[in-house]
Amino acid sequence: MKKYKLIKTDFKMVCGIKLYRIKAIVGIKGICKKGEVGGYIGAEDNLSQYGRAWVSGEAQVCGEAWVSGEAQVSGEAQVCGKAWVSGKAQVYGKAQVFGEARVSGEAQVCGKAWVYGKAQVYGKAQVYGKAQVFDSCINIIGLKFHITITNNMVQVGCKNFKISRVRNIKYVNVKNECDLKTFNCIKKIVLSIIDQRQK
Repeated sequence: MKKYKLIKTDFKMVCGIKLYRIKAIVGIKGICKKGEVGGYIGAEDNLSQYGRAWVSGEAQVCGEAWVSGEAQVSGEAQVCGKAWVSGKAQVYGKAQVFGEARVSGEAQVCGKAWVYGKAQVYGKAQVYGKAQVFDSCINIIGLKFHITITNNMVQVGCKNFKISRVRNIKYVNVKNECDLKTFNCIKKIVLSIIDQRQK
């Protein structure tokens, strides 16, 4: 039996992707009551219909990200890209988990902390404040959306592109998030970084 449904009339656009607010079909003891609304996800592929995992508040889960087990994503936290949050892990506050990062066990990521790239945070680890945990990636910040470059992919906001496809990214892919001049500038920077790393 499913534990939540998407509210198709309550959505927000993030990086050109529709994220829908969720609503509990059944109560989850200690987490939410039947009929209570939660945070935003792109599709059922982002949040398990089984277990006690939940997304609440204004939190967002999108792209190919996956939240399962008893994991909780709350506040204004964001989980996107190909990141996984599982076990009894908690991501909250304004924390961000993206790229191919993994947060599991009883780990907590909170405040304005970022976990990205191929980083793994597990056990009873805590990442908080403005800490950044990453592995083998380059992160570009200061824009309306962040850009992460790993050895095999580029993430622009919540959208993932294989390195081999970056040269073919068109303005239409991100036009909801920036103007053409900004897009051309960003693409030039990203291609320059990729070329340097491949030398």
